[in-house]
Amino acid sequence: MNISSQNKRILVIGDPHQHVKLVRRIINFEQSDYVVVLGDWFDSHVYFSKQDALDTAIFVKHFLFTENCFSLIGNHDLPYLYANPSTICSGYSKTTNDTVNEVFGKDFQQIREKFKWFLWIDDWFVSHGGLHTNHFPPIWKTVNKQTVTEFLNDQIKQAEITLINNGTHWLYRSGKARGGTQPIGGLTWLDFRKEFVPIEEFRQIVGHTYMGQTVKTHVENGSLDIHDCDLCIDTQLCEYLIITSGKIEVKKSIDIY
Repeated sequence: MNISSQNKRILVIGDPHQHVKLVRRIINFEQSDYVVVLGDWFDSHVYFSKQDALDTAIFVKHFLFTENCFSLIGNHDLPYLYANPSTICSGYSKTTNDTVNEVFGKDFQQIREKFKWFLWIDDWFVSHGGLHTNHFPPIWKTVNKQTVTEFLNDQIKQAEITLINNGTHWLYRSGKARGGTQPIGGLTWLDFRKEFVPIEEFRQIVGHTYMGQTVKTHVENGSLDIHDCDLCIDTQLCEYLIITSGKIEVKKSIDIY
């Protein structure tokens, strides 16, 4: 999926972890043309009551059926969307799982299909954890937007089959940096601090790795220009992005109160 920011206002929000009241406040305040949430709607060490899970499931259902609102799939969403034990991670709750099933109800399959594994905003590759060249076919001589998209679309088809059949796939497996057995974490698990490596051909926007209350850049080319760097925006919703006509603005949620 490709979203152009030309003459559009795109809101990009990091991991909610059941703090949907603030997500709603940000969305209502910004009044954007598109809203993209990077996943990890569920599981929280702060908003962990049954009511929090209920509020989150209701909000997610409404959000995904709202025009021009998109969510990526995070490692803390997968256990509730697929009954695959290999996806369960810290914070998982059977109570939350039962609540999600109850709220999603007959729309469960359609809701699951609305989650995106990745998307493009202009030439920004956007996913929950990030993409590493370790997972690219070794025979590749060129890496570009088209080859990466085609490759991942094929991998996603395989991953979704393994999810349904209780198998495993690199897309949703964790790497050694997060206690997994895979050398490098997959698209929902890549650690921005310990595993992430820039890909020269494009920039990335990710969540997943909390690195403090401000958006962090990953710099290897010496540039400090936010438009030339890979960005991690898992800030516990303290900061978020507005992208308009290729320009990125970092905004603070405290300013909207």
